[in-house]
Amino acid sequence: YSVKDPYIELKKGIKVDFYDSTKTVSSFLTADYAISYEAQDKMIARKDVVMINNKNEKINTEVLVWDRRKAQIYSNEFVKITTEDKIILGEGFISDERFDNWKIIKPRGDIYINNPEEQNDSIVGND
Repeated sequence: YSVKDPYIELKKGIKVDFYDSTKTVSSFLTADYAISYEAQDKMIARKDVVMINNKNEKINTEVLVWDRRKAQIYSNEFVKITTEDKIILGEGFISDERFDNWKIIKPRGDIYINNPEEQNDSIVGND
């Protein structure tokens, strides 16, 4: 839409592929709806947002913002991140745009610690 703050509305949903330095798809994002604000270089994905990275980690949320200038994705909404051996729930997260290095802002649920010396940081995902 050509208005004061131009935007593109994607009412039928989106699929975005993210590439690594070797031009291989490293992650992808799908959503049932998105709106892209061209001047701000931001896209807001809504409704059944799913992103999967090359480690097969998956995030589910209802709102995800992709800030192309900062090369980041984030949300202030409820998120569920599924890894190979965990499901982590929380409110809000932030990550690089390929969902390689992520952090849940307010994790929630029961967190069990067997041995403090062998703690595994279950709310941060990175290489």
